[in-house]
Amino acid sequence: VDVVSASIGYTLHGYSHTVGDLPISIACDKAVKKGMVLVIASGNTGRRQIPQPADAEYVLTVGAIDQQGQIPNFVTHGPTADGRIKPELMALGVDVLMAGPDSGYVRASGTSMATPLVAGIVA
Repeated sequence: VDVVSASIGYTLHGYSHTVGDLPISIACDKAVKKGMVLVIASGNTGRRQIPQPADAEYVLTVGAIDQQGQIPNFVTHGPTADGRIKPELMALGVDVLMAGPDSGYVRASGTSMATPLVAGIVA
């Protein structure tokens, strides 16, 4: 199984679109239908509007939690334009230790930190 981990998002103001009508969401759903697993970050706006392509029907959308299992304010969560609740999964995304510049390490927070953890488990 091919697994893709991505942290990208596009938001249209309001819900004037329908699920699957934007090219990025169409491409993601087609990839899943061909056998890939797409693990997409839910976003860090803290709003209740999942961006594209995280709102695509067949992608696995990931949010972040802290070390105590609490959802931080920055996590974007559903509903999607058609009323589905996303993200489907949560993973550690607060103060995550990661490779930094100059061969050092840094701590970072965001759904972009949580998403690759889930993708690694899927793989």
